[in-house]
Amino acid sequence: LAAKGRTINQYIIKKLVRENGEFAEGMLQDLSMKTMDSHNRMVSLSQKRMSGRVADALLYLSDEIFGNDEFDMVLSRQEMGELTSMAKECVVRILKELGDSGVIRSDSSSLKILDRARLEAISQKG
Repeated sequence: LAAKGRTINQYIIKKLVRENGEFAEGMLQDLSMKTMDSHNRMVSLSQKRMSGRVADALLYLSDEIFGNDEFDMVLSRQEMGELTSMAKECVVRILKELGDSGVIRSDSSSLKILDRARLEAISQKG
C-alpha cells in the first residue's frame, strides 16, 4: 500500500488485521470485490465479442470513473483498444456503429451515452 509516495509497513497491516476485526473484515471484503472484478473482466475479455467489450468499457467509464453518461473521452482510441484487447481500428469501427445506431454520440474529445438500455444489452449479450 502506498500513501503519498510512502509505503505502509507490512508489520502495521498484520497488526491491524490481528487486533481489529472490523479492519480485517473490511480488508477481506475489499479484496474479494477486487478479485471478483478481475475475474469478471477476464471473462468479459475472453468470452465476449468485440462490441460487448467496447460496451463494457464505455459503461465502466460512465459508471465507475465519471459517474455520468456524458464525459470527456480521456482515452485515445489506441488506449481503448488496449483496455478492450482489440486493435484501434476495431474500436473506431464499433464506436462508429454505436454512434450510427443512436446508442452513443462521440467525437475525439467527448462521449455521451444516448441509449443506456441498448448499451447494457450489447454488453450483456457480448
